[in-house]
Amino acid sequence: MEDSVKLTDTQRRLLAAASQRDDRALERPSNLTGGAAGKVVAKLLTEGLVEEIQSRGSLPVWRRDGDVAHTLRITKRGLQAIRVDDEATAAATDELPKKPPARSAKSRKSAQASGHPIMRAGSKQANVVALLRRPQGTTIAAIMKETGWQQHSVRGFFAGVVKKKLDLNLVSEKVDGQRIYRIAKSSAAR
Repeated sequence: MEDSVKLTDTQRRLLAAASQRDDRALERPSNLTGGAAGKVVAKLLTEGLVEEIQSRGSLPVWRRDGDVAHTLRITKRGLQAIRVDDEATAAATDELPKKPPARSAKSRKSAQASGHPIMRAGSKQANVVALLRRPQGTTIAAIMKETGWQQHSVRGFFAGVVKKKLDLNLVSEKVDGQRIYRIAKSSAAR
């Protein structure tokens, strides 16, 4: 393998920790949240050092896409990048399900037409929607902190993206004097 893949200390630590696990899964450190986490793993995914699989059992969840949880798992290439020989556990990791094939432009269009929004993993949009999908919801202040957006930008995102583009049912309520926003389960019942 080429030695041209440059890794940050954080990326190297994530891969090293995953190489020590029996299931080879990446576990998100508590200090790595939101957009920062997306940036850290984007290169790992692009270089084929990790792969995304559907979570099952006790696998740590890296991100959620609606009701589907996803796990990141180090690949043989990732092990080589950090100089770990993985012959002993190659069979064990091959038993886990592989990432589904990438969708073609045609299938993306049909998914959009079917009402299922397509979001890039780790994007600000995906992170904000994930915050809004939590049962406890979120505040505008929390979204501002997560994204770096100003308050009017968050409100514009609610109207233009959440409600109009993604056609999600955004509800708000006052809880303990704070306005909480969340996405209700039935998006079409508006």
